[in-house]
Amino acid sequence: MDQAEFYLQACVLIITLILFISRTIDDKGMDSYDHYWGISGDGRERGFAGVIYHSNGEVDIWSNIIDHNPFWY
Repeated sequence: MDQAEFYLQACVLIITLILFISRTIDDKGMDSYDHYWGISGDGRERGFAGVIYHSNGEVDIWSNIIDHNPFWY
């Protein structure tokens, strides 16, 4: 591995860490990405594994199908 490849990998790692550290999560498990795209609200919340639930505890199937949040995969 040459020096340029090492620096490229280090920069990608640093940028990825900054993105994961800078996100904010509310009390329902939704982050700013969910708020921006309108996934949060209407009593929805995220479980530990990133699954979106309705306020009554049922899985929100449609929101999970269209969910494209890169931080929860």
